[in-house]
Amino acid sequence: MLPAESERCTQIRTVLKPKLEEEPLLVALVDFYNDDEFQVLFGKMIKKSDEEEQQFQMRKKQVQQKREQFMVSFPQRKEKLMLSSNGNADIERDKIIKKLHGYITDELCVNIIKEISIYTEKLRGKYK
Repeated sequence: MLPAESERCTQIRTVLKPKLEEEPLLVALVDFYNDDEFQVLFGKMIKKSDEEEQQFQMRKKQVQQKREQFMVSFPQRKEKLMLSSNGNADIERDKIIKKLHGYITDELCVNIIKEISIYTEKLRGKYK
């Protein structure tokens, strides 16, 4: 479910956890930074060594716009990615994986998404 490269390919803290028994169809939980956390991280953004000031300001604007879109879609600051009980599980799982890859590898999400928890049956034990 996670991207793999010979160099860093993830931008977001991603945790694998045993599947929750009470929510058998839950695949992943995306946890967004709250307003205060976002403001602190946003204020600490630095310009890349190969980035012009105008590019840096554009990137900051893109981060703000992306966060606003997320907050409209997920005002509770969490997104649950789940399989429906009546759909094609393989197709739905592929869509979820594609969405997670987008979040995990998108540098704009670093100051927006706090953590992604992926629940899998492949881990032994129970998550509490």
